[in-house]
Amino acid sequence: MFGFGRKRKVSASNDQKDCQVPAPSAGIKGSLMSLEQRLMFDAAAAATASEVATEQVAQEQAEAAVSGETSHDSTGGETGGGEDVVQAFTNYMPAEKCVEVAFVDPTVPNYQELLAGMDTNIEVILLDGGQDGVEQMAAALSGRSGIDAIHLISHGSSGELQLGTGTLNAASMSSEYADEFATIRGALSEQADLLVYGCSFGEGAEGADAVNLLAELTGADVAASSDGTGHIDLGGDWEFEVQAGSIETDLALTDTAQMNWAGILGTETVKDTFSTESYSNNNGTQSWSSSWTETDASGGGASGGDVRVNSGQLRIDTDSLGNAASRAVNLSDAASATLTFTYSNTLSGADRIEARVSNDGGATYTTLTGGVFSNALNAGSGSASLDLSGYASANTRIQFIVTGTGGGDRLYVDNVQVSYQTNSAPTITSNSGGATASVSVAENSSTVTAVAATDADAGQTLSYSIAGGADAAQFTINSSTGQLSFVSASNYEAPTDSGGNNVYDVTVQVSDGQGGTDTQAIAVTVADANEAPTDLVQSAGTGIDLNTDGGNNSYLYTTNGGAILGGRTAFSIEAQFSSSTAPVSGEHKVLLSYATTGANNEVRVGIAQTSSSTCQLTLTINGSRVNLSGYDASCLFDGG
Repeated sequence: MFGFGRKRKVSASNDQKDCQVPAPSAGIKGSLMSLEQRLMFDAAAAATASEVATEQVAQEQAEAAVSGETSHDSTGGETGGGEDVVQAFTNYMPAEKCVEVAFVDPTVPNYQELLAGMDTNIEVILLDGGQDGVEQMAAALSGRSGIDAIHLISHGSSGELQLGTGTLNAASMSSEYADEFATIRGALSEQADLLVYGCSFGEGAEGADAVNLLAELTGADVAASSDGTGHIDLGGDWEFEVQAGSIETDLALTDTAQMNWAGILGTETVKDTFSTESYSNNNGTQSWSSSWTETDASGGGASGGDVRVNSGQLRIDTDSLGNAASRAVNLSDAASATLTFTYSNTLSGADRIEARVSNDGGATYTTLTGGVFSNALNAGSGSASLDLSGYASANTRIQFIVTGTGGGDRLYVDNVQVSYQTNSAPTITSNSGGATASVSVAENSSTVTAVAATDADAGQTLSYSIAGGADAAQFTINSSTGQLSFVSASNYEAPTDSGGNNVYDVTVQVSDGQGGTDTQAIAVTVADANEAPTDLVQSAGTGIDLNTDGGNNSYLYTTNGGAILGGRTAFSIEAQFSSSTAPVSGEHKVLLSYATTGANNEVRVGIAQTSSSTCQLTLTINGSRVNLSGYDASCLFDGG
């Protein structure tokens, strides 16, 4: 597959294969000089100055080797000069690059990225999705020779490969495409390789038969995969497990292309080749959801009437408006879908037949773009490839229907196939991915986390939402960016989560719009933040009593949880107090007085003078002095 992180070359070398010119034997030394002169003449005519200089050096080495060997032979000694000749000749004959051709089916998702990641020495031919791909291959290779490797890149299944409107399998290779493969064989070199990039083409006995037959018909060594071919996250890899012959050719794609292309070369098909006189043929990798349903004024079923199976094709006569045949296919898991078929159109006059599609089981139909047949449109014989992607549902239905009469002629269709690539659900990757995650945020903030996801299907637009969780109502999420936030800033001192423990539970979801989703349950822990003290402001009924002596300022902030006023166990006071009179032992100065309602739960904090030089912090709650477990205070006396 196009595997992430590791590429297994079919050949042992990591470099592009060179098609080497065979090294000369020792017996050529007598004719070497004349051969070198001819080669130098030919090369110099087309080479650059640097190339000529390089070849001249090689020629001098060859001449020296030959001269040395000739002199040596006259004395009968042995110095190994023959090996020098061989090496010099090999250096003089530069390696030829292999000729490789890649045929790419345009139904491969984001194929442009694959093309950009191919070896630049490979000739790329993009097939026409509306025509038979095998016939296109034969036409492109007709009259050529010496091709060392062919790369076939398309969707596959066991023993089968989709190429345009054509289906490559054992049956079609030995019959329908016999002439085409004779042409292809004639274009290949004796040591040619053929690499099939398509999911599971070599899988099982059927796949092995197809690989062996392909090798037999082309004369090439063939390699194919027995499992998924594509990105590792989709269950694919780049290993060609099934081979017929010895493969020397490298993969066509660079390591970067393999890692970046998020797709898989697999496809599912439903198909009817009308091989039997029946409306229930199933010739694809999957079965149709129903048999053909006919609307025929003359009746007769599959074997008679204006709509019927005739000579291995579906025949539709235009004797009556509304004559039709339709069949259902479940495309609920399809990311994209294509209807292909071959046709023979003999319509005349006002005759008109349309290919239509429904995504609601046949309640409403839409004429497909390119799906109109008349004496002017799609006339004669050909093949059609029509896009069904926008109509994929569990109740997709295709239809051929007569919408015009007058000529009394007919349309034949065959090899009716719906091919589709199944949708891959997106995957949430943020917060280490997985079904659950934990994040921690500081209080007083609304921002929580950015939910992120990936989708192996090209062109998907992902959307984010909140799917549940005990505290779902406390959150909001941006559907486009995935930014998760609190509706209101969190407050550690006043938690509003369902458990009352500052751990908020929410489940987020990502959707690809094609039925694929992924969820993640996130536990959001709100952490306490060190908050600066705030000035207490007196208001009616609060019982706050500050600056009782004038010019004295007190500030209070609380920490921890507990049982004093407001559920606190500890507090801190920063006070400034002055008196114009000398302190008297036992005197008590109130720094702060606070009550929730009237005198209830009154809290008073003050300083008691214990001697002329010492003081003590005091705490009174509801009129009763409280023994403090500890405090840190200092007194400063000035004057008196």
